[in-house]
Amino acid sequence: MKKLIVLFCLTLMTTVSASALPVQGLLGRWRAQNTILGPDVQFLLYFTFDLEFTTQTVQCLYLDGSSLIATTSAYTNYLAHNIYIQETRQAVVNDGYRFCRSTLQPSMWRALFDVTGRMVLILPAPYQTQLTLIREY
Repeated sequence: MKKLIVLFCLTLMTTVSASALPVQGLLGRWRAQNTILGPDVQFLLYFTFDLEFTTQTVQCLYLDGSSLIATTSAYTNYLAHNIYIQETRQAVVNDGYRFCRSTLQPSMWRALFDVTGRMVLILPAPYQTQLTLIREY
């Protein structure tokens, strides 16, 4: 009976650890297909998904031609198409006149893929948003 229980526990642990992996093709470097427009600034977004961390880089492009780049990383878990950001991280860069901020907050993101291989990333925090990402090589 003890052997059966140990075998069942090992099988359960294997199943749980195997299901904690991201869907195939998710890991790697991605960039937003479209520029996000703000008043007097444009934002370019870049993401890197690793097994343990998600890195977000925000490049802020200003009308006068200057730009600032802020990058932050947060501990991440995966379950198939779900991306779980586990901690709040923020980076703020400024040049004395303006600033650029990259923020990651605890939340669950959803990564889906279209027929062309682009990722459709659904982010609920800080507000509901959907981004189309293209793989960076």
